Amino acid sequence: DDVLGNEDEDEDEDEDEKDNNDDNRNKKKRKDEGEVLLNSKEMLKALKIMERVTVLNGNNESYYNFRYYKDSDYKRGSFVSKLWTFKYKGNERNVTCLEWNKLHLDLFAVGYGSYNFNFQTSGMICIYSLKSTVYPEKIILCESGVMSMSFHPKYSSLLCVGNYDGSVAVYDIRNRDDSPIYSSQNPESHHSDPVWDIKWYQMDELQHELMFYSISSDSEIKFWKLSQNELNYQVLIKLTTPPITITQSMEPITNNNNNDDLEEEENNRDEKALCSCFDFNPAMEHLYLVGTEDGHILECNKTYSDGYTKIYINAHYMNIYCIKWNPFHNKIFLSCSEDWTIKLWEINNEITKSDKKDNKLQFDTEPIITYDLGNSINDISWSPYSSTVFAAVTSDGKVHVFDLAQNKNAPLCSEQITNKKSSIKLTKVAFPIGFPLIIVGDENGNVYALKLSPNLYLDKVKHRDILKNVSPEMFNNQDFKEKEKDKLINVLNVTGNKVFDIIQHFSPQKKPKKMKQ
Repeated sequence: DDVLGNEDEDEDEDEDEKDNNDDNRNKKKRKDEGEVLLNSKEMLKALKIMERVTVLNGNNESYYNFRYYKDSDYKRGSFVSKLWTFKYKGNERNVTCLEWNKLHLDLFAVGYGSYNFNFQTSGMICIYSLKSTVYPEKIILCESGVMSMSFHPKYSSLLCVGNYDGSVAVYDIRNRDDSPIYSSQNPESHHSDPVWDIKWYQMDELQHELMFYSISSDSEIKFWKLSQNELNYQVLIKLTTPPITITQSMEPITNNNNNDDLEEEENNRDEKALCSCFDFNPAMEHLYLVGTEDGHILECNKTYSDGYTKIYINAHYMNIYCIKWNPFHNKIFLSCSEDWTIKLWEINNEITKSDKKDNKLQFDTEPIITYDLGNSINDISWSPYSSTVFAAVTSDGKVHVFDLAQNKNAPLCSEQITNKKSSIKLTKVAFPIGFPLIIVGDENGNVYALKLSPNLYLDKVKHRDILKNVSPEMFNNQDFKEKEKDKLINVLNVTGNKVFDIIQHFSPQKKPKKMKQ
């Protein structure tokens, strides 16, 4: 009996263990099914929709102001009004670049890093959407500070990034992880200085679609190609500049007898071009401009790899932070600098000067218009909807919006965005396509969305056919582009090469000259 009783107890224990194992298996199965459900595309899509609905309901007033103008706005004149502030908690890095997506017009990327050489941190990229202004759609952490980036014009998920340590990488923002799909892993391929600017090759040929350029203050422009397994590169050009001082650039250049000796000395004295920015011509892809930390502007050609084809000597007297071609006129471009000035240029706009000693004509290039904003100008951007509207941000925390068609002598709007007492700098500015707003970033990691006043955007009655359908190609209508180009030409014809200087004209030190009878 004892033996039989022990066997019964063992059988009961075995049955209990089986039941427990079955329960554990069922729990694990339900847990696995729950995890699969939570991580499924359908659930993530539903959660994203719920998040956007919640944000929309919580910020109903700001979204209403974003979509509509008040009646009083048409009488206020020129202004910008703050709609939202995009801020990732705990991030105090500088906003170093802003980039709107070329296809999904509500998406934009924010790059974070540090401009301070003595205080370098890791970098970060946040992908934000205007549909959900509270939290970024995606966060990418980088080992080095992000200095520049660019979305591909056709494959909208590809984002090329230039870092402070000289490396470059390409990310697919659709992927869930932070790792890039391509990167310059070999340190020998890196730039030896920070990558200050980066741009995709935008020609239509299929073989050139997955290529991009990067520029650095190591004087090199590199050409990167995405192959199947690796990121290959070539040095497109290595630029040098003559060591010309401010006083030397103002003096006329004369020819002496020892021309060969002078040329050899000048060639030996050429220095590396400390490149800080560049931009390709939208109509002539082979033509591009390079700005340097010395204040020179170099006009270059892809077909000529021995150096620049033309130099704007001392175009500025300090570091050039940005150069931008006009999107409607392929001979007009803007430059901004640390020397407090914005300059509007036209290529082939040369003024002849005579040299009395040798009786020879010399050529000097001068800007069409110069604006002095009284503070370091950190970035500029043309609007995609008008050939005469552009914006700039300065180190005193102000954003300035210009319209050459309405006022050629000063900005139409200058607004203080950051706290004036805390002296927080604005670092970047960017226009979207299809929306009457701009975004600006500051050195504390904040990005502000600012709505433009009605007179700074397209007239809703005059351009109702264009504004009716918001799309990436909405401003590519040929008739619209020709009209905008003609508008800019007419403005520049009236302006001439010198702008009316109010301070100089009404200065009490100057006495009016007597008219001769």
